[in-house]
This record gives sequence, C-alpha cells and structure tokens, in this order.
Amino acid sequence: AFSPLWGFLQGWTMFTVIQSGSITADAIAFARWVGVFVPVISDTNYIVHPIHISSGYAVSLSTVQALGVGCILLLAWINSKGVKFGKIMQSAFTTINLCTMLGLVALSLLLGWSKGSGMLNFRHFWEQVPTVTEVLPGVTVFTSRLALYGIFLLSLRGSYFAYDSWANITMIADEVRNPAHTIPVSLVAGTSLVGLLYLLCNLAYLVVLPFPQIQS
Repeated sequence: AFSPLWGFLQGWTMFTVIQSGSITADAIAFARWVGVFVPVISDTNYIVHPIHISSGYAVSLSTVQALGVGCILLLAWINSKGVKFGKIMQSAFTTINLCTMLGLVALSLLLGWSKGSGMLNFRHFWEQVPTVTEVLPGVTVFTSRLALYGIFLLSLRGSYFAYDSWANITMIADEVRNPAHTIPVSLVAGTSLVGLLYLLCNLAYLVVLPFPQIQS
C-alpha cells in the first residue's frame, strides 16, 4: 500500500523475527504441555547437554526443544504439500481445539458451581479491594481506582497473544474467492470468536479455581 520497499521490509521482518518468534513460542508451549503427560519431555532432560560458549551463554538441546522443532518441521512439510492439504489439516486442528475448549468450558460451568469455587469468587465480585494489596510475599502495591485501571491494562498483555494472528488471513488474499467480501468477514468473525472463547475460558477458571490459585 505504501511502496515496494516497505512491503519488502515487512515481509522479511515477518519471516525472520515476528512469525518465526511466535511459531517458536507456540511449539515450545505445546511441547511443555505434552511434558505434563509424558514426563520424559522436559526442559531439564537433555539430548545435548549445555555447551558453554561464554560465561553467560550455552547451547543445548532438551527433549522439549526437540519436540518443538519436530512439530515445526512437520507442519512445514504439511503446508508444503499444497493449499488444499494444508486446509484440511488446519480445519481438523481448529475443530479439535474448539471442541476441546468448549467441552472443558461446559464441564467447568456445569460442575464448577457446586464443586468448584464459583460461588466464592463471584460472591464479592464487585467489592472494593483494599487500598494496599500484597501481590507477592513482601511486595505490596497501592491499588487505588486509577491504579486498578493500570493493573487491568497490564494484565491484558498476556492475552494479546491469543489475538496475534487476527490479520494473517490478509496474507492469502490473492488465493481467496471474492476477497473484498471474504477477508473482512473473516477478520471480524475470527477475532470475535477468539474473544468469545477467551472470555468463556476465563469464566471457567473463575468458576472452578480459588482466586489465590488463579493469582499464582
């Protein structure tokens, strides 16, 4: 839209920094969650033990990193087979993710009110919090109404990652039928769906988990 130069720089920045960084973070997060169920997948279980290059830097390969790299290579191979095959796999993974998340939310809302901490968390939901709050052992913060707004905005920092790919659909505009209609609909629908899922998941956390456990 601005010039070929900025498009060129944007493309290479996405390839070398932005997208590669988010893909790596997703792969490592997936591998660590696998490690919850398969203990051999761990950050401390090394395939290649740390090789110290300097006093503050070392190169190593753990089973978590190996699984993460394997996932990236597998997905790269799937997408290299063509758009149609990639679309099938993307649709399958998206369906599994959505069904799993909605199932967990439904179970949490159905069982959490009686067995979880829902009633306790929502009983005093709108009460004024103390002026000084201990957020960590020995660490207190001044929580005036204005400060609470700042804390609220700061807490959104992590959730932004869930919306990080909202504009990625624009990268395949040339391969979409009727992009003038399809792209805006996809942007609005995708962002709205992610926002709804995020709110439902947080509601499920509040229903099931005690507030101190959520904080930690």
